[in-house]
Amino acid sequence: MSVGDRASDIYGYFRQSQELGWEVVARAVQDRVIHDLSGERQHLMQWSRQLSAAATKEVTLRGRDGKPKRTVNLQVAWGQCDIQSPHEGKERFGPPLRVSVVRCWEVDPPAGQQALEWILITSLSVHNADQALMIIEWYEHRWLIEEYHKCLKTGCAIEQRQLTTAQALQACLGFSPSLPCDCCNCVKRVVENRRRSHVTRLNRACLKPSNDTSNYHQLI
Repeated sequence: MSVGDRASDIYGYFRQSQELGWEVVARAVQDRVIHDLSGERQHLMQWSRQLSAAATKEVTLRGRDGKPKRTVNLQVAWGQCDIQSPHEGKERFGPPLRVSVVRCWEVDPPAGQQALEWILITSLSVHNADQALMIIEWYEHRWLIEEYHKCLKTGCAIEQRQLTTAQALQACLGFSPSLPCDCCNCVKRVVENRRRSHVTRLNRACLKPSNDTSNYHQLI
């Protein structure tokens, strides 16, 4: 599973991930041309904002830019569409890609706060509320992932090692004499969050089985 922010909203990234057998969750930034399931040509942002809310979700936003963290109650909607290849570049002849879109948004933000809205594109099939909420939970982990990468770059100076394989990187981290405490704590949080997420997926799969779980078997 690959979780990315708005910089990952690239057609080629989705196509190559699917070819490699990876699932993707990325935040949309481009108002790209799509075709809905009836084949009608639309634009992603307008189409997704016409989807009706069918669930709710509470998330906690971390404090940043001098603003304290806050809890946000979100409306959640989802649907499926086909994203089209770009008109230019080496991907211009690529096939349409069937994706799911999960939109969550804040209806009534506090005074002076910008309303939160995430429009998420995923290669996973989303057909019900449990699946849509899980996509949002995966995207929430992106901040922890960014902290982990920052620890590797600053605390472990991993970029200065100039290693080119995953095996070499793992060996380097294993022989590091002392990782900074922040890095160790960050790694611990990554592991704990992955464990909680895995248990949640198993519980939901057992208690509320989906009619279409074929894409989730690899994740459980």
